[in-house]
Amino acid sequence: MATNERSSVDTDKINAALNDERDRIVIGLRRLADRIEAAPLERVSEGLTWIATGAETLIRTVERALGGVKR
Repeated sequence: MATNERSSVDTDKINAALNDERDRIVIGLRRLADRIEAAPLERVSEGLTWIATGAETLIRTVERALGGVKR
């Protein structure tokens, strides 16, 4: 019985760590999106294509990692 309890505790710790990491990533991405949205166009115009390409690559990679978009 102690092995099952220990296993459960380890799973809880792993799930909590994964949840914390997911929250950290989401918060960072939201802050980045807010900064991009708030930046004056003349300030971001030179890097906009680079930013868009990177964002599209990130989106495709995350969708693949998560098993596609669920509708």
